[in-house]
Amino acid sequence: MGSQPSMKALKNIKALVFILLFSSVLASFYTADEDKDRVTLKLTSLVLSHGHYQPKDLNDSFSEDLYDRYIKRLDNFKRYFTRADLNALLPYRDELDDQIKSGDLSFFKKSIQIFKRELSNTHAFTREILSEPFDLTRDETAPIDNWDKVLPATGERGLKELWRRRLKLSVVSYVAERQEAEADPSYGVKSVADWERKGREETLKHCNWLYERLDEKDESYWMSKFLDDFAAGFDPHTDYLAPRDREVFDMALSGQFEGIGARLQKRDGYVTVVEIIPGSPSYRQGDLEAKDKIIKVAQGDGEAVDIVGMNIDDVIALIKGKAGTTVKLTVRRVNGMEKVIPIVRGVVQLRETFAKSAVIERNGQRYGLIRLPSFYFDVNGSNGRNSADDVRAALESLKAEGVRGIVLDLRDNGGGALALAVKTAGLFIAQGPIVQVRERGGKVSVLRDRDADVVYDGPLVVLVNELSASASEIVAAALQDYKRALIVGSHHTFGKGTVQNLLDLDRFASPRLNDLKPFGYLKLTTSKFYRIDGGATQLKGVIPDIGLPTPYAYMKVGEKDQDNAMPWDGIKPVDYSVQDTHVDLNAIKAKSYKRVAESKFFALADAYARWLKKRADTLDEVSLNLSAFKENRDSLAAKAKRFAALDNYDNELHFVYPSAEVEEMKADTTLKADREAWYKALKRDAYVEEGVNVLNDWVSDELSGEKLGVTR
Repeated sequence: MGSQPSMKALKNIKALVFILLFSSVLASFYTADEDKDRVTLKLTSLVLSHGHYQPKDLNDSFSEDLYDRYIKRLDNFKRYFTRADLNALLPYRDELDDQIKSGDLSFFKKSIQIFKRELSNTHAFTREILSEPFDLTRDETAPIDNWDKVLPATGERGLKELWRRRLKLSVVSYVAERQEAEADPSYGVKSVADWERKGREETLKHCNWLYERLDEKDESYWMSKFLDDFAAGFDPHTDYLAPRDREVFDMALSGQFEGIGARLQKRDGYVTVVEIIPGSPSYRQGDLEAKDKIIKVAQGDGEAVDIVGMNIDDVIALIKGKAGTTVKLTVRRVNGMEKVIPIVRGVVQLRETFAKSAVIERNGQRYGLIRLPSFYFDVNGSNGRNSADDVRAALESLKAEGVRGIVLDLRDNGGGALALAVKTAGLFIAQGPIVQVRERGGKVSVLRDRDADVVYDGPLVVLVNELSASASEIVAAALQDYKRALIVGSHHTFGKGTVQNLLDLDRFASPRLNDLKPFGYLKLTTSKFYRIDGGATQLKGVIPDIGLPTPYAYMKVGEKDQDNAMPWDGIKPVDYSVQDTHVDLNAIKAKSYKRVAESKFFALADAYARWLKKRADTLDEVSLNLSAFKENRDSLAAKAKRFAALDNYDNELHFVYPSAEVEEMKADTTLKADREAWYKALKRDAYVEEGVNVLNDWVSDELSGEKLGVTR
């Protein structure tokens, strides 16, 4: 998720005044008999060319990049296209730029025609191959990773052979797992032949499910993916969103949606309930259960619609709806009985999206922890929850608990609303600049915290990792520049320094094309942000004050590893005043360095990261001989066993519910279960422990009465 502008900015996007400037172009943009996909392609191309922060020329080089990306999307694992198929498409590789300019869809149409044909062919392969037993004593191998190194199959026979080895790998893995489980007396013992047959049955079920899902995807679905790959040629965070994807996008930003609160999946032709979301309308109503098959859907007192065999996206659209309205589901239970279940739709909140806090007790001192997964806001208005207000409430709650320091956990936080990043950083400093934003024309704006109130002014540690991106990097960078906090975590954050706006393509279409609407949306990169010291987080990320070994330290994780990433640059700094922490932060950092260097956990974490990198670089194929497969698996398990201590670590911290949550838990038992699971995970978290250690050193310096000032 990228940094988003404020809600006000979404309504008044100054960077897109070109909409009015190009009204004459739009008026002559269409012919009398336009096709919806062709119009959408033209609209997407126009907006990208005139609205992107750093537009690209549509030339042969762009065409080749788009072709490669789109073919990889369709067949990343070399499962469908033969060399003959690709040879039939190859002449288009340097022509897509011209086709886009003219609205020509011939390449797209041909690619989908071939793709659909090969879907049918390969589905027949799977049924045929899995109808006969595999010889598990035969010495052969199958690709398991690094699919870029695998050549496309030569003809149908070669493709079938690739599928045979893939399917055999699935069965060999199944047999090995079941034989290992036989060590449990309650599991039961079967012959290799029995397990092999069962493995083929289970693999066929999975294949049928896969093809069922693929068969449901119509041409408009694949067109949206082609448009998305087109947009990605400008930068990795510019995306095309089909109309049906808007709700998913909004849900990711807000952490909530209107509906019944049940996760669904298509299985064997039926839409099946996989999970009931705690606290949701379905949860409160109490009748809907996991594994229920939904066979009919009715709106209120209306007639029930038979949905068996219907596309799952269409079923979900029928079930979701405005809060306060009623939907009636006819379900078939596991025991075969049918039941009609009326559910009043409501606002479903995804608890894992929202900020949460804990009190940590260590050596007689109390510290606070705030976990912030994203910078969320109510996309439908200003009355819903937002991350900055939730963090403010958590800070007030933790201060009431008498904490001496706070850890703000931004690990895995991929961003969200830019305005909320500014507001969140402002909770920890007096008013001042937080981030600079440069628009396409070069104009630079400074976003400031204008509230002189400091909600929390005590010792502060910000935890980050390689997946802390965008808005979370803004907060970390600002607090680091002000020397207000110590940043602790991976050796760098993700490195996304761009801002996106969501544009409705319908706004660009001629009124006489209303019958073809909706055309979807573009999440468009319109600006870049910079630190107040003038540097950029783009590509480089934020370099923590205290770097810790992480599992993905040597893997390709970050903006710099993305295709078409925008370059790093810098601008002039702005005036700001460094905060006086009244302690020697360099001395605190030195203590942490020494502690980490002597830590067995972090030494093991670094060894694990190097091992993961080595495996990623060398893992190509695996044996399909059952004995050799098990021997290799056992060897791998033995090597991995030495890293088990990473999962079994006990930081010996004591976590306590904040008093404000204790009352909530009395009314919401699911909240208590959620927090218990979180605290259990926190007990194994060495990174939180080091954050608390840093706070403890900070507090100890303060308690010593030293007033050394800031020396770093």
